[in-house]
Amino acid sequence: MYAYLKDGVLCVSLFKENVPEGVEYVEVSAPSADWVVLDNGQIKVLTEEEYNARLLQEKKSKLIIFSKEIAKQKIEAKYPTYKQLNIIRQAKNYTQEDLQTMNDYIDTIREEQNKFEMNINQALTLEDLNQIEKELEQWQKHGGTVN
Repeated sequence: MYAYLKDGVLCVSLFKENVPEGVEYVEVSAPSADWVVLDNGQIKVLTEEEYNARLLQEKKSKLIIFSKEIAKQKIEAKYPTYKQLNIIRQAKNYTQEDLQTMNDYIDTIREEQNKFEMNINQALTLEDLNQIEKELEQWQKHGGTVN
């Protein structure tokens, strides 16, 4: 593989012929292009440990975003924004009890999302994260609680 910078962007090519003419390149040996990174302006091949840590962090970030999106969807499905506003203002036919019920529901969803986020941040392996991802998918489909 051949790594080079083009307009400040790291590019990796399997064949030397694909490197633009006049561009400085570095020949690298890596399992895939994902392992080649730009580190403080230098082209570098990650170690297996660095690569796995990077994958773990990327997956954590994606799962946290996913968990927040599920929580938002759950709240919006039961209490769309317009309904939340009407309940808060206690507009037509809404009572203080409706407000309390809505707040309890939203707090429960947020607590569950916070537990997911905590579990995600504490995960040490991709297997742990894969299990959490399955639990998130179940939560999205059916509800339930977080372990």
